[in-house]
Amino acid sequence: QIPRIAHFVITDSSTRYFDWTCYVAVMAARNHVKPTQIMMHVLEGATPKGPWYEALLQLEEFVVVPFSARDIPSTLNGVTVTHPAHMSDFRRMQMLLEHGGLYFD
Repeated sequence: QIPRIAHFVITDSSTRYFDWTCYVAVMAARNHVKPTQIMMHVLEGATPKGPWYEALLQLEEFVVVPFSARDIPSTLNGVTVTHPAHMSDFRRMQMLLEHGGLYFD
């Protein structure tokens, strides 16, 4: 059975402000999947700011899971992994292997 854990990953603070659409994505997962935990995996230095993120922090099942770039493999087949989207890909696989659950983007 798949654990009812919803996962999200943030790896790039410069992509955009954590706006209402990000909030709606998390709340949609919460309301439709009804997870026991919502885990927001946040790369060191990429912690979101703003009222929509602050609202999520108030949810009982919302857990922030910080991680470091050192937690991600630095190379794949001789190619250096530095792009935030590629780091997110690695983190996604790590968290699903470790915790199980569902990944949302």
